Amino acid sequence: MRNHGSQRLIFLTGLSGSGKSAVAFRLAQALHCRLVDVDNEIEKRTGTSIRNLFATDGERRFREIETEVITDLIQKENTNASQRTIIALGGGALMSEQNVATVRKSGTLVYLSVTCQVAADRLHNHCDRPLTLDGNGEPLSKEKLTARLETLLHLRESDYTQADFTIDTTSLSVEQVCQDIMKQLSDSV
Repeated sequence: MRNHGSQRLIFLTGLSGSGKSAVAFRLAQALHCRLVDVDNEIEKRTGTSIRNLFATDGERRFREIETEVITDLIQKENTNASQRTIIALGGGALMSEQNVATVRKSGTLVYLSVTCQVAADRLHNHCDRPLTLDGNGEPLSKEKLTARLETLLHLRESDYTQADFTIDTTSLSVEQVCQDIMKQLSDSV
């Protein structure tokens, strides 16, 4: 694990369904710090949902905007050097080498791992996420969603494992994940 001296920026990464948003919210409460969700910031900046952005502009444009937002957020957070911030990254944010380099040099990166079956259980019937829908905009069955998540994990796992540490969220509550993260953070100082 890298030691940053300062753990002011804490980034959460992992597959959709790993618990990034829920953990980020609870961790920010526990640590009394700011919370930023990159997907929410993208929606604010573009004035549209992630789903619509994928449908109208495609994944490539979405990834360009995502990189711009991550870079801007880090610059903004670095101007407020006294405040700790939890930043929930989108599941594919680390597919960009630029994002990996920027995040790794800017703070502590935590990979929330999860089995694809559990992630599919958590995501099933969440039609606001592009990855839960087929090409016609219809919800995927749990089996097809699990298969899609397995494909994504295969493509992204080497990016995720560049994290400073990993917490397996498969059988843990949000509170337990937060406790594990806080323990890892305190052990690394």
